[in-house]
Amino acid sequence: MKFGIENAFEMLYNIATSTKGANSIWLGERFEVKQTTAWFIRRKVRTAMVSSGQNPLDGDVHVDEFEIDTPKKGEQGRSKSEPKNSYCDLFREQR
Repeated sequence: MKFGIENAFEMLYNIATSTKGANSIWLGERFEVKQTTAWFIRRKVRTAMVSSGQNPLDGDVHVDEFEIDTPKKGEQGRSKSEPKNSYCDLFREQR
């Protein structure tokens, strides 16, 4: 299974931020990989995301520069605009 690191990170982002986890059929079509490949990647990402429960965030957690697609001016409801780059920086102060 070979594809670019950019695609790998974009797949990870889509899996992590999708309400239902981004299904493997859609991932396969979107990133031009076999559905089974997308399924294995999705499975590995979800397994890696399982919390051990040993390091919960506590105290003040700061989220900086978070944006997910916004509607164009003058449009109402769900946006049909071109997707924008989305990113999130999360950090916790060490004490």
